Amino acid sequence: MSTLEDISSPRLWDTLSAEPSLALLTSLLAMPASSLREARQAYVLLMLGRLDEAQKILNRLGQHPLAHTVQMAIWVEQHLFARVLEEVPLSPAGLPEDLWLEAQARAWLEQSKAQFHLCQYREAWKLSQQAAVQARKLGMPSLALVCDLHSEECRTALDESGLDLFLYEQILRLHVETAPSQEARVMAYLALVRLFARQGLYDKAMRFTLEVPKPLNGQHFVELMLVLNRLDDPRDWGVLEPRYQGRLHAIKGLVSLDADFILSGAAPDPSFHPRPHAEWNLAFGWAQLSKGKYAAALEHFQRAFIPRCEWDIRFVRDMGLVELSVLAPGVMAEYDLERLVLESQTLLTRRISPQSLIVRLIPRAMPHATGLLLMLPEACAALQESAQNQLLLVHPAGLSIAGVTHANTSALVKLLEGETGGMTPGALRTNRHRLNLFLQQFGQPAVVQGRLVWAAIKHLANSAENTVLWQEVRARYARAYSYAP
Repeated sequence: MSTLEDISSPRLWDTLSAEPSLALLTSLLAMPASSLREARQAYVLLMLGRLDEAQKILNRLGQHPLAHTVQMAIWVEQHLFARVLEEVPLSPAGLPEDLWLEAQARAWLEQSKAQFHLCQYREAWKLSQQAAVQARKLGMPSLALVCDLHSEECRTALDESGLDLFLYEQILRLHVETAPSQEARVMAYLALVRLFARQGLYDKAMRFTLEVPKPLNGQHFVELMLVLNRLDDPRDWGVLEPRYQGRLHAIKGLVSLDADFILSGAAPDPSFHPRPHAEWNLAFGWAQLSKGKYAAALEHFQRAFIPRCEWDIRFVRDMGLVELSVLAPGVMAEYDLERLVLESQTLLTRRISPQSLIVRLIPRAMPHATGLLLMLPEACAALQESAQNQLLLVHPAGLSIAGVTHANTSALVKLLEGETGGMTPGALRTNRHRLNLFLQQFGQPAVVQGRLVWAAIKHLANSAENTVLWQEVRARYARAYSYAP
């Protein structure tokens, strides 16, 4: 049974509230009414996922600092991050110093979460460190661990040098199992969810989201369900605000590789906070790219602000830029193609999981970029396997798919390259029929114009910084596909 002393002492409350429960809520309700009791009650309701009930209490309480930190936490749950950061700090007047310091630590933690979601990682890291130091001074180890976990996630987002994905995952899994409070376990779970999602492991991220030991606001996992194609009807996310619906519509179209579906939705809204705005622009950029509108595609890719730590969408954006560089080198004249290719390879081999949905989608989404990447030494085996049956390479020796070059296809090569000037109408009809049968036989693969990839490789061999690498790639490509070196 909690007492006034338990809820008045940050140290004792840290222990008492480690496992929020209905029993704790009942115990609080049995105490004499006070603003402090109601603030503690609102916290327990928040941790039980009963946000509406917590909000009713907060509406009554007004300007109590501890209640205000619960309000900030609710706004974070609702993705109202700017609202969290707009708030003016409350005055500590009339509150015991230790309770005021606790409120300050919790306010810093919620502000840190908001800054993190807005991709302001340095500021988020500073705030979470401040909160951890203050929590320890108050004798609140559970709160300090929550702050530590968030601080480490902010630090790795800010500087991933030396980051060992396997070790970091194991540390987070250990905290999921052994952390002394529910709040700390939730923080570890969400860090794991984000770690998996950044590697493109959306299935795994979804499973862990459903295991989080606290009911979460729907916006935390609805996008993962969408990426996994579990939401087939837009009415499933109709309860979300319009900008969220527009973003999810775009992501669904990108995962389905359906340019018309993407473009039928709302255009990217620049007022939306950074990462969702980035994904929105990525979808529209790919849609314009697939329709041959290269300048429009580049404009969308350039608007996509993507922090370095967001590996999954960074890889998709960089591969989109490589695809543009191959298809429309004039549009991409200001870009360093070598850097784009090598950074894409680094992300693919060190950060994107071989089991990722992205690895399965990229060959069809960016076929020329995939073809170029696969010519590098130590090409990613997972991408090679994924691309094997999805890409049809058109080159002077014929048509190649799944490692096999099909001879006697010179007419089909000319048709695919648009060189039909010497064909009679009858021959043109016959060859189009043959091509349709050929494509159907292999499951409608994405077509790679080998001459465009060859032109990009020759350009790199003549102008890139690492000319030795690209000269080797040029020689290998020439041997494999009968180009004159």
